[in-house]
Amino acid sequence: RQNADTAISAATETVLASNWEQADTDSFSVIGSAMTQSSGIFTFPSTGIYFVQFQIYYVNGTAASYTRGIIKHFDGSSTYTALSDVRGYAGSGEQDVVTNSTLFDCQATATDQVVFYGGGTNTSNVIAGSTSDNRTAATFIRLGDT
Repeated sequence: RQNADTAISAATETVLASNWEQADTDSFSVIGSAMTQSSGIFTFPSTGIYFVQFQIYYVNGTAASYTRGIIKHFDGSSTYTALSDVRGYAGSGEQDVVTNSTLFDCQATATDQVVFYGGGTNTSNVIAGSTSDNRTAATFIRLGDT
C-alpha cells in the first residue's frame, strides 16, 4: 500500500514510484513468497497466473476532475503496456476510489512485471496513502501455473 500522499502531476498519468510498504495490519497474510517492489516496479516471486487488483483513493482539490487508476505490464526493458485503465469522477472537494483488476500471466519474472499509475485532470488532486489502512493499495493472488 501507499504509506504517504502523492500529488498528481500536470500529466494525466502519474507513476506511483515511491511510498510503497507491505501491509502490516492484523488482517494481512502472505502464503509463499511475497511480491517485491523497486521504484514502483513490482516483480512476481514466481511464474504463474495472478489476479492483480489496484485501488486508488483520491482526495479531489479545487475543481471537478476525472480520476484514474492504471495497471501496466513492464517488459523489464522499456515497454509499458496498459492492462487495465479505469476512470472515475469527483467534484470539487470530493473523494473518489477507483478500483480495477486484471488477470496476469507471468511467464518470466525478469520480464513480466507490473507498475501502477494514477492520474486525472486536476493537479490539485491527491492520491491518499496511509500506514494503517489500505487507501491506495495493490493485491496479488497467485491462481495457478502458467
